[in-house]
Amino acid sequence: MSKDSHQCGPLPRESAYTRRIGLTPDIPRTDSTPPPAAPWLWLVLFLAAFAGSQIVGAIVAAVAVAVTGGDLENIEGEALLIGTAAGGVVAIPLCVLFIRLVHRGSLRDALGAPRRWWWFVAAVLLGVGLVLINGGLTTLGQELDPGLESALETYEDQLSDIAGDGGWQVALFLVAVVILAPLWEELAFRVLLLGGLRRLMPFWPAAAISGAFFAVIHLQFTWAIFLGLFAAGVGLAWIYRRAGYWAAVATHATVNAIAAASLLLA
Repeated sequence: MSKDSHQCGPLPRESAYTRRIGLTPDIPRTDSTPPPAAPWLWLVLFLAAFAGSQIVGAIVAAVAVAVTGGDLENIEGEALLIGTAAGGVVAIPLCVLFIRLVHRGSLRDALGAPRRWWWFVAAVLLGVGLVLINGGLTTLGQELDPGLESALETYEDQLSDIAGDGGWQVALFLVAVVILAPLWEELAFRVLLLGGLRRLMPFWPAAAISGAFFAVIHLQFTWAIFLGLFAAGVGLAWIYRRAGYWAAVATHATVNAIAAASLLLA
């Protein structure tokens, strides 16, 4: 092997320096590694990816309402579901494109090296734990705040209207919630948003901020639901850091699958 060849030695320990230059402990740097993009660009592209998915979803939902002769000022039910699914389909390649632009390495490195199979078992168990935490917060919230029950009922009614009562609508709801949402939201919130924040600050503050964004963008401001979403965002950040993108997708899909099953069975 020539002297000019780059040999992979021990993986670097995480430090303020490795965070500043955009590395994680899983990605050794060589002289040929391009310099990482500025942190602000990661955050701007996160917002662009999210905005793009919402704009496409809104346009598709509006078209669906127009075709069925509905009210454009009150988009809900089937049209909202179709728009949500369309937004997710568009967001996945958009996020991948943006990640390739800012990471300047291989997509595999950006998503995190795959771990052993038991990490995926841990990811599913974490998803179950997050559901239990959310349930505990909801129960506690109803004890502390009598008005919370009516707010939760309204929220569940809105989801039930989107999910429908059978046929293609339920199938599309499951695809949108259990498959598309985990795939694109983990790309946006964990790879782009958390990735940008980690270039500005240590992991836990970055996880807290990204978790707060995750809760706010879901537009559920009932405090118990907000805290549950915040806890989920922090938990997903942790599993992404430890086991990579696909483990985070497994956790997210587990949470959404349990929530969807509970809604449909109820």
